[in-house]
Amino acid sequence: MKAATALGGGVGRTGEVCGGLLGGFMATGLVYASGGLDDARTSPAYQETMTPAMKLTDRFKKEFGGLRCHDVHRGLCGR
Repeated sequence: MKAATALGGGVGRTGEVCGGLLGGFMATGLVYASGGLDDARTSPAYQETMTPAMKLTDRFKKEFGGLRCHDVHRGLCGR
């Protein structure tokens, strides 16, 4: 949680990519990714990680209206 503090407000309060979504990606990586620094794009762990990450992205966008913090706040709070 401490490492993710600066994700708040859309990555350092810029309003860009939602920190909640990025936190979800971090959790996905903890569950599915390998610990190695091998050629990630061709590794099975990379493919296994990207599938749920892409599903999370689609579901998040559908539920909150976008991936940017500003879009999420507009959809949830009207601002």
